[in-house]
Amino acid sequence: MNLMLKTAEEFSRRHRYDINPSKSSCIRVYPKSPDPSPDFILEGTRIPLDTPTTHLGVYRDTKCKVNTKDKIELGRRTTYSLMGAGFNGKNGLKQSVKARLSSTFVVPRMLYALEIIPYSQADLKALEAFQLKTLKQVQHLADRNSNIAALSLLGISPIRAQLHKSTLNLYYT
Repeated sequence: MNLMLKTAEEFSRRHRYDINPSKSSCIRVYPKSPDPSPDFILEGTRIPLDTPTTHLGVYRDTKCKVNTKDKIELGRRTTYSLMGAGFNGKNGLKQSVKARLSSTFVVPRMLYALEIIPYSQADLKALEAFQLKTLKQVQHLADRNSNIAALSLLGISPIRAQLHKSTLNLYYT
């Protein structure tokens, strides 16, 4: 790891950009022993060993689990920010435009970086439940309507299919 940090230092000097050691942190993924790891030094400053950290908007902890509650909250905030544009309401936008807004803005923000983080079936169920509830609310369908009706009326594929598609695009393009 120290060799990788030295390489990053040399590369940053060569290409004239700075890496701020005080804004850097390191986590141990799946720690097997409670022993502290060796000191990691970047530009003469020790990098602290943290349990949770965020990198490029992706929250990581030592167990590498998906924070489903935060993902759903992000999707909810994105949906509510679209409400002023006619996303909700009978006098609002057409159904096809609502579907386009949902697939363009809401779903990509919820699924950001999920193709690289291991997730469980419970995580997928929670994300799909949020998607179905939101789509039924936007279309003014009752909660007891079938899930496939909420998806097929707008022509949207389920979260599971979209996540599998983005994972395949990541590894096979």
